[in-house]
Amino acid sequence: MLSAKKKIYILILTFCLIDVLLFILVIFPLTRRVEENANEFRDQQKNLRTLEAQTVSLKDFQKNVNDLENYNLVVQNAFVDPTAPVSFLQFLEKWAINYNLVLTVSPFDSPAIKGDIWSSVGVKVDATGNLADCLRFVEMLENSPWVMMITRFDLQKNTTQEGVEATLSFDIKAFSGKSAVVKKN
Repeated sequence: MLSAKKKIYILILTFCLIDVLLFILVIFPLTRRVEENANEFRDQQKNLRTLEAQTVSLKDFQKNVNDLENYNLVVQNAFVDPTAPVSFLQFLEKWAINYNLVLTVSPFDSPAIKGDIWSSVGVKVDATGNLADCLRFVEMLENSPWVMMITRFDLQKNTTQEGVEATLSFDIKAFSGKSAVVKKN
């Protein structure tokens, strides 16, 4: 039979072997899974922070989209319809009435020239009235919401008993916002 000392050694060796097997088969895989889950949790936290930042950016973008849509409407309304520039002509007539001017407006074809990025409509404007009113009318045109360029300008003053009368004549190139087609000769 085995002595008590040998039985104790065998018992200690068996417990050590069970401990090693328990560590290798249970505790080691468990710690590895805990480490993987911790790494996945950190990754999910990073993703969550990124999504929160994107949500804030998306809300800001949505606010900007509404502003951009409003701005787009303003910009689109600043261009003249090349097929029927009625609203632009009405604009000129309305402001001429506001400044007590006698106005003659005649649209004409404005061919595209090199350097034009938009097609345009030409409008010849002749106005008669008080000199100060004529100058305010031109200043209003410069500050108007329309995209245009005054290509010819002629102002003649006449002194009368009622004050300084003026005859104003100029050509406007009102842009349509559509691409210009430059004809090659």
